[in-house]
Amino acid sequence: MIWPLSFSIRVSWIVAMLAISLPGCSEDEGARGLPLGASCAGLDDSSCGSRLCLRMDSATAYCTRPCDVAGQDCPPGYICRTTSNPRGEHCVMRGASCNDDSDCPSGHRCDTSPGPGEGICYIAVSRGLCAPCDSDLQCPEGGACLEVTDTGERFCTVPCDNACPDGYSCMEPEGLSPQCVPDRLTCGEGRSICRPCRGHAECGGFGDLCVENFVSGERFCALACQGQEGEADHEQCPDDFSCLDLSGEGGGPWQCLPNTASCQGYCDAEPGDIVGAEAQCGFGRMCEEETNTCLDADDGRLCAPCADDDDCRRLPGSSGNLCIANRLTNERFCARPCGDGASECTVGFSCVEIDAAGEPQLQCVPSRGSCRGGTGLLGDDCGVGGADDCVTGICLDFGAVAACSARCAIDEDCAGGGDSYRCCWLSPDRTEFDCERSVVDEGVCAPVGGSFGDDCSPGRAPCQSGLCLDIGTARLCTSRCEASECCPTGFVCRTGTSTALDSDEISICFPAGGGQLGSDCTFGPAACESRLCIRRGGVGTDICTIPCPESGDCPEDWVCDPHAGTVDGGTIPVCVPPELRP
Repeated sequence: MIWPLSFSIRVSWIVAMLAISLPGCSEDEGARGLPLGASCAGLDDSSCGSRLCLRMDSATAYCTRPCDVAGQDCPPGYICRTTSNPRGEHCVMRGASCNDDSDCPSGHRCDTSPGPGEGICYIAVSRGLCAPCDSDLQCPEGGACLEVTDTGERFCTVPCDNACPDGYSCMEPEGLSPQCVPDRLTCGEGRSICRPCRGHAECGGFGDLCVENFVSGERFCALACQGQEGEADHEQCPDDFSCLDLSGEGGGPWQCLPNTASCQGYCDAEPGDIVGAEAQCGFGRMCEEETNTCLDADDGRLCAPCADDDDCRRLPGSSGNLCIANRLTNERFCARPCGDGASECTVGFSCVEIDAAGEPQLQCVPSRGSCRGGTGLLGDDCGVGGADDCVTGICLDFGAVAACSARCAIDEDCAGGGDSYRCCWLSPDRTEFDCERSVVDEGVCAPVGGSFGDDCSPGRAPCQSGLCLDIGTARLCTSRCEASECCPTGFVCRTGTSTALDSDEISICFPAGGGQLGSDCTFGPAACESRLCIRRGGVGTDICTIPCPESGDCPEDWVCDPHAGTVDGGTIPVCVPPELRP
């Protein structure tokens, strides 16, 4: 397939939680165990006061605590991030402020423009309009990294040199020249309520979360609502939804969730939108407007249930439609003519010769032989059962993974996927798709890939290269390399560990900030130019080193230790600082 796979280097992740407690950090946490940030490498969770040990790699781990991503309730020097080991939202180390590059985690640089002691640690990458950012230096020339006061969301703007794109207006934020800013003051125009998701960034506005029902494993977008002092405003939620406190303690975050704790059978396609209803409900189904419920279609559309041919001829131009019986499944559903000058079949269907009253006729029927699909919606995994896992009967291959898709003619037909999906060209034999080519008649919904340096946190668009680099403090799209000359300015070629490929290591472009002798390598040896990291004390003080030359010479004040241990378990001669002299 043309679209590449997406995977993460070093750390994989899962999304948020539904209707369970989000415990806080008690004041006597340190007295009961190691405090936040203390090294728990080689220990179990019980060693931490929070009973949570965050493992960054095989030799780097520190005590963490739960947090609320929407509230960002972590102490200075930490940021609330979705983690996989342990699973959930936890406080992760980061550089809060800086005076120069040495104050920032490896892979980061210091933007000193805010003033002495107020610098911002950022990754030196270039991003486009509405991309998440930490510093103005990541945004287009003349643009800014704008922070929305009410939500804390930060995204890139561009100067209003010409007319702003649709959905943007020319505004003059305080202290800035006129900038193109999204009309709704958010770049989180993602999936609507009850759509499947992988991370918060995929969902609606900035405060809408991706939640998970741990009993069923179902993950879907919720809708932010207001609540205080244990009471919620339920009028903000759609019918059959309630405003619930995910912490269980009255402190939020508050989200509109289905009363049944499941989104199966929910839809919000507009009346008459056959393609939209198909993507949400499946072939032959429609969205009932008053109850937002998926029902069997009664207008004779393709795959609608039927008793006879008359049931299939209720739409204009459907005089040749037949009611087909599948004797293996006992299904009866509507088909439509194909071949011999008739319209071609839509994706997910094949042109098959049918015996109609003793006369052969070519009709479009579902390629899998049944109109009854699985429950997978746009973006859901279909790597196990293929097309049978998807309500649309369309499963696209992205290399090592596969995801449910839907047919489309324009990008708006893929609205269920939010801004991260678009309508892409489909080859005549329906075996390949390409998002760089224009759709002629009909295409398929596929994710828009991120460019080099774009944020690839959970829920954001997969990387065009298929490589998402996790350096602990951030995730960004990268690319393969053979040497540093192959990487963009500010990046070097280093070895990382793939979580998706069979090979243990892969050479990728890594941010060049830091990595020299003595640099912080808290997030693993990949942060060091030499790829040698030793532990100086507690976590947060791991430092990069270099191998000792044959003469045993090391930089001033450093000595050669022939039996030094690296954080990944090696024992080789390396240079160590004075406090670690053997």
